[in-house]
This record gives sequence, C-alpha cells and structure tokens, in this order.
Amino acid sequence: MANKPHDPLSEIDLKQFMLGDICLASRTRRLSRILTRIYEDVLREYGLTVPQFSLLTVISAHGPVTPAEIGRQQDLEKSTLSRTVGKMIANGWVEDGHGDTSERGLILTAHGRETLRNAIPAWQTVQNRVTGIFGDPATKTLDEMIAAAHDM
Repeated sequence: MANKPHDPLSEIDLKQFMLGDICLASRTRRLSRILTRIYEDVLREYGLTVPQFSLLTVISAHGPVTPAEIGRQQDLEKSTLSRTVGKMIANGWVEDGHGDTSERGLILTAHGRETLRNAIPAWQTVQNRVTGIFGDPATKTLDEMIAAAHDM
C-alpha cells in the first residue's frame, strides 16, 4: 500500500485561516483597511486620502524630493506612487520642481501647503483618538514590527 502524501492543509484550521485569524499579512492588511477608513472619514473633508496626506507631509518635510526617494523612504511601489503623485499634481497640491539639481524633485504648491495646513488639526484629532485607544505599547510594537520587517 502506497504512503499517502503529506497534506499541509491538515495542519491548519482553514475556517480560521479564511477569516484571517492566523495569517499576519491578512491581519495587518485588515487593520490597515480599518484605520484607513477612520482617517479618511476625516481627511475627505479636505479632499485627501491617507496616501495623499502622507505624501504631502513627506514632501513638506523633505522637499524637493524625488519620487524614487519617497518610494524608498515610504516603502511604496513605483506604480502606486506614480498614480498618487499624478493625482496630487492634477489637484494642484504638488509640482515637479524645475531648475538646477538642488531644486529638482517634488515640491508643495501654495495650494498644497494650505491643504495640508488645514487638514493637520483634523488628522491630529484622529491620531490622538487612535493612539489613545491602542496605547503607547501597541504603537511602539508597531514601530518595532516595521523595523524588523525591513531586516527580513
């Protein structure tokens, strides 16, 4: 009688797996969707999505900055970044700086600075609410997980 081949599916509870209860990638994506909805409910008033708000803050802090630099810093795929930046340029929040080498890269327009300035208090309110619910230990653990993932 032939040996039955090993079935890795027999080692896990597929009902749990399908619900995303054991897969870390599924669970973090679920958390991301929940948090994104919470933040975007507030940012929508300013015409912003979470990725757009994040990029405005990065460009404001580091601009002029190239899309490649942003992609590396924020772990963004080139196509995702390109699409988001394109929408931000179309909205008049960002422009591609021209001039000598030190001025090349993305910069905020006056409209972009105003949009960011107006949105920050609403973002801060949500940020305080979320971090208050999660607490400092969970926030620190998240930072540690991101750092550890970079080392993989």
